[in-house]
Amino acid sequence: MRNRLVGLKPSLLSYAVVALGVTAAVIANLLLETYLQAFPTLFLFLCTIIFAVWFGGVGPGLAATMLSILAFDYFFLVPIYSFNFMLRDLPRIVLFATASLFVLGLMVAQRNAAESLRRSGADLEDKVRDLEKLNAALQIEGTERQRAEQKSRKVERDLQDAIDTVPALVASFEADGSREFVNRPWRDYTGLSLEEARAATWATIIHPDDVEAGKAEWRDCFATGKAYQLDCRVRRADGEYRWHMTRCVALRDDEGNIVKWYGIAFDIEDKKRAENALRESEVRLAEAERELRLTIDRIPTLAWHTRPDGFAEYLNKRWLDYTGLSLDRALGWEWQIAIHPEDLPRLLDSWREILEAGKPAEVEARMRRFDGEYRWFLFRPEPFRDEFGNVVRWYGTNTDIEDRKRAEDALRQSEAYLADAQRIAHVGYWERDLAANFLTWSEETSRIFGLLPEEGRVSFERLQELIHPEDRQRIVAAGAEALRSGGRYDAEYRVVRPNGEVRIIHSRGNVTMDKSGRARRMFGIVQDLTERKLAEATLRERAQLLDLTHDTIFVRGMNDVISFWNRGAEQLYGWSKEEALGQVSHQLLRPIFPAPLEEITSELLKTSHWEGELVHTKRDATQVTVGSRWSLRQDERGRPVGILETNNDITERKRAEYLTGHVFESSPDGIAIIGRDYRIQRVNAVHERFWEQPAGSMVGKRTAEIMGNEFFEHKGKSNLDRCFAGEEIRYADWFATPHGRKYLAISISPQRPNSHQVEAALLIARDFTDYAQASEALRETQMELAHVNRLATMGQLTASIAHEVSQPLAAAVTNASAGLRWLAAQPPDLEEIRGSFEGIIKAGNQASEVISRIRGLIKKVPAQRAALDVNEAVLETIALTRSEMLQHRILLKTELANDLPRISGDRIQLQQVMLNLIINAIEAMTETSEGPRELLIRSEIDLPNGVMVTVRDGGPGLKPESLNRLFDPFYSTKPAGMGMGLSICRAITEAHGGRLWATANTPRGAVFQFTLHQNDES
Repeated sequence: MRNRLVGLKPSLLSYAVVALGVTAAVIANLLLETYLQAFPTLFLFLCTIIFAVWFGGVGPGLAATMLSILAFDYFFLVPIYSFNFMLRDLPRIVLFATASLFVLGLMVAQRNAAESLRRSGADLEDKVRDLEKLNAALQIEGTERQRAEQKSRKVERDLQDAIDTVPALVASFEADGSREFVNRPWRDYTGLSLEEARAATWATIIHPDDVEAGKAEWRDCFATGKAYQLDCRVRRADGEYRWHMTRCVALRDDEGNIVKWYGIAFDIEDKKRAENALRESEVRLAEAERELRLTIDRIPTLAWHTRPDGFAEYLNKRWLDYTGLSLDRALGWEWQIAIHPEDLPRLLDSWREILEAGKPAEVEARMRRFDGEYRWFLFRPEPFRDEFGNVVRWYGTNTDIEDRKRAEDALRQSEAYLADAQRIAHVGYWERDLAANFLTWSEETSRIFGLLPEEGRVSFERLQELIHPEDRQRIVAAGAEALRSGGRYDAEYRVVRPNGEVRIIHSRGNVTMDKSGRARRMFGIVQDLTERKLAEATLRERAQLLDLTHDTIFVRGMNDVISFWNRGAEQLYGWSKEEALGQVSHQLLRPIFPAPLEEITSELLKTSHWEGELVHTKRDATQVTVGSRWSLRQDERGRPVGILETNNDITERKRAEYLTGHVFESSPDGIAIIGRDYRIQRVNAVHERFWEQPAGSMVGKRTAEIMGNEFFEHKGKSNLDRCFAGEEIRYADWFATPHGRKYLAISISPQRPNSHQVEAALLIARDFTDYAQASEALRETQMELAHVNRLATMGQLTASIAHEVSQPLAAAVTNASAGLRWLAAQPPDLEEIRGSFEGIIKAGNQASEVISRIRGLIKKVPAQRAALDVNEAVLETIALTRSEMLQHRILLKTELANDLPRISGDRIQLQQVMLNLIINAIEAMTETSEGPRELLIRSEIDLPNGVMVTVRDGGPGLKPESLNRLFDPFYSTKPAGMGMGLSICRAITEAHGGRLWATANTPRGAVFQFTLHQNDES
């Protein structure tokens, strides 16, 4: 710690501490002079010089002396705040400089002497400690050497005994490879003495088949110096060879030279025999497993087995060939990729239930074949248990049931088709068992009779109860006659459903006779005729209504002879029904067709209808234009038998169309009709002035050729597509025309002349260029006024701003003073000093943030829309006005809602709105002495997609007569007010798509509220 501090003193930190010390002395003298009217003292500067010399040395001491002289001259000698001084002050300055240098010299001398003394004492202490350590080490070394010699002799004896008792063959060799020593087990196993072992060769003790391999390993070991391991057969004393695992390693000296070799051999004969037996067993097992796999792979089904937890361990070849998956891709749980996505969750749930229950089960699911086709399979898992009843493996098969499923689906579909056919035709079947006298019928029959489908079997007596009382005796007699004669049964009657509804039905059936000629059963169908009967009645009523309609309707045959003439035709054309019937329509009405009659007739026969405009001649010889619709009537075989012609008088509409065309051409707006192919069908003369092209040349051109491809692809095409989809489009934009940029308001309306489908788009363009330029100038003026308003408001907050800036500066000074005190400590506490500097940095950042917010409000910049947090903007504005509230003893309450949506707007403009409303509230409460001065600021969600901010004060409130004019320009309720603040605030909120309003607070005060729209990206 001390060394680190010494390393820091010559650094810039020393001079920074000098500057802070001199600054502190100046501030202290100024405080003494200001508050105690005491004459400035040079003692504080001398203290600063002493501390600088102690902390940093000569350089910082001289710097402190110079800064002290300059500071005393600048701040305390007349003229103050100037480096000029009078001659009468020269002795004081010289005396202070002399005293400072004297103190500097004393401190330097004292510091050097103390440092020299400290170093000498430390060197002496180090030498004494070194001598003591050396003496102790020598004594310990002698004792340890004696102990080591004794221990070494004992270890050698123990090692010899251990080697002789090791159940292995141990030998040591000289560096050249000659055998030097063998242990007792080695000698006992080989039957050789130590001298015979030293002279023995490889062939003496190693099996002849293993000699060459042993020699090769031994040569490689000598050449590389690496250890070797070899399995070889060693001859026993009785001549038997047994397998041993031999291993030899080198012993090296300190320089890395090999001085000895040590070897050991373990008897592995039993292990070798076990390995051979195991290999033979594995071969037999592999062969059996191969045969089993071949059998499983050849069976005509998909087979598999899993672990107890369902983890797939094996899938047979049939399974893999069907799915096209490799075994690696299907093991575990990867087989799921072969299951249909819709069936997989159900299959997995069933599989988990089967695993938990531990019992066989069946599940159906679709599996994907290698070619991508899915087929239905039946999954049948079966558990395999050990002797304790625990499941140790699951075996299963997947059986293809696609054909069965298709047959079941076909059967269900057939039954569904039959039920649908019965339901659509209102036809059901019934069967009467004559022996039991019960009837069985279909669901549709039950529905016809108003019974529940569950009542599929009813008694004949129950059926008689459902027949209408007036028809019951007749139907019973008809049934008895059919049974007696054995013929067909056919009857139409009414039934009364249990809910009282009456239905008209038609029933037909046959009687089945046995060999003896007795009736055994009746089978038939029943059809509900109620709707058809009602429809027939309705048709009769509609035929009567044709005479009541105002449309002209008549029917003519394929020879054009009129067979029906309604009252509307009488009124339009003037001929009565009696006069028109039997007449040829073309001769009577003398129509003028829009196309050759042959083409119209051909279209009618092809499509069964035709529409168009005709001109008919009435009885009084005047002509009338009609919208005509022809409908072809056909018989049961589809042959045309007549034409139903409906005509509407459109004479007045045609006149209106003529007038509309006149308006089209004379309108001051540009009007165009654009087809679905984006080509211009019609355009008026105003477009000629817009685009400097004749109207005739623009017709038939694509819109992109007029407006430009870039604008058409970017905006024009999408708007036309929306219009063709039935949407009304309105927007305004700048367009590049031959006359320069034009601001046009565009309206695009869908046109449906003869059908519900949009056939074209009506485009109306109005030139608002002058208005747009004036609006732009107005917006620039409003921005200027808003900027001026912000500057005026910031002028009112000068005291608050000064307070907000002074707080972090005061915190910085306090932290600096604390840092000086921690530096003066012995030793200095670096952690506390670091904390002081961090506090200075934090305070500086706070002051920077305050100044940045003030600069943002004062700076004149264009409006910039972005997504922003309303609560964050409110809190930043409150921070600027907090001192103003404290000065006027105003209690601030905030209720800021969480999870507010981000809004789209300009942060500076919205903070200007908040700043105006808060300042107005503070000024209003300052003017009154009644009640508490409370200011509430609230934010909340404004449904459906916005935010609302409320500013509520406890001031004198608003007069009713001022509410309507409160937001007017140049209107103010304050004597010195300009009347622009609230007007600018409302303009800002409305420019953001919101609104600003004011209401009276209860019991006193005012409430200002404004809303803002949610950002589209939030």
